[in-house]
Amino acid sequence: PEPFAFPGLALLVTWTTCLFIGLNRFQLWGWATSDLAAVVYVVGVVSFVAFGVRQLTTPHPLFALSLLRNRRFALAVLIKAASDTVFAVVLLAVVRYMVVDRGYPRTTTGLVLLPCVPAMLLAILFTSRFGTRANRKLRLVVGLVGLAVCTWELARIDLFTDKRWLAAVLAVWAGCAGLAGSPVICINFDGLTREQVAASSSIKNVMRVLPTMIGTGLLVIFTDLRATELFDLHRQTIESNRPPIADVSAEIQDRLAPFSTRPSDLPAQANHVVGAWVKANATVWATQALLQYFAVIAAGAAVVSLFLRPLPADAPGPLRG
Repeated sequence: PEPFAFPGLALLVTWTTCLFIGLNRFQLWGWATSDLAAVVYVVGVVSFVAFGVRQLTTPHPLFALSLLRNRRFALAVLIKAASDTVFAVVLLAVVRYMVVDRGYPRTTTGLVLLPCVPAMLLAILFTSRFGTRANRKLRLVVGLVGLAVCTWELARIDLFTDKRWLAAVLAVWAGCAGLAGSPVICINFDGLTREQVAASSSIKNVMRVLPTMIGTGLLVIFTDLRATELFDLHRQTIESNRPPIADVSAEIQDRLAPFSTRPSDLPAQANHVVGAWVKANATVWATQALLQYFAVIAAGAAVVSLFLRPLPADAPGPLRG
């Protein structure tokens, strides 16, 4: 047996750890001002470059990069990475919208998501019963197109979106994900011998986790940066529209007055309510933009799927699913 590539594993763990720290802490530390961030930058870049050089030069690499010369396998890895990332990020973005921006209780959030379960289950049962290699590409393209369309539709959410509409769109979205799920998995095995399947496991395992980790990290970073930008923009709008804002503030003070023991605090409390409303709107608008970006990614994965060539009848790989 070939020796295990421990140096490659150590370099992989080092640069992925630096990437994880960057996605989770650089926004807090400061992207260009923190000394600690600069250290993580340097360690991450050096270990990433060293990892790449070692994979290309060692006789016993951690990743069998030669498999990426197989055009179909390379496209399959790309499609799976994109679809997994879209599924995870969109689901997290919608849950964050419901829990944080709309303030839904856990039971309400669960009820909105509940129709996703039978919708995805029915799609999986359908593809397990009728799915074959002959119609795998069709199911993959239709599922990814549906995922893209539903994600774009979800980008219409705002602070007043009806829960029933959201549940319906999410159910269709989950059904499309279930329809594409089995083909996304199977195309990574199509045309590969048993030895190639074993050799490809490290690539598939990393590409299963790494894009999703990056996507969820970017979800938080992008939403925070974009929401702050929009909040600053609309705060200037409030400054230039003082008379109507004053009317809104006066109405809020009238509503709060019966419950307040310190009338002198009412103007500050009303201003806080207006500021929170503007901030919530800015966050939702940032979420809209993010969902649109990931709808484009899902559409891109569907386009890439069109380039998967048909397999010969005697090619190895799963015949069903």
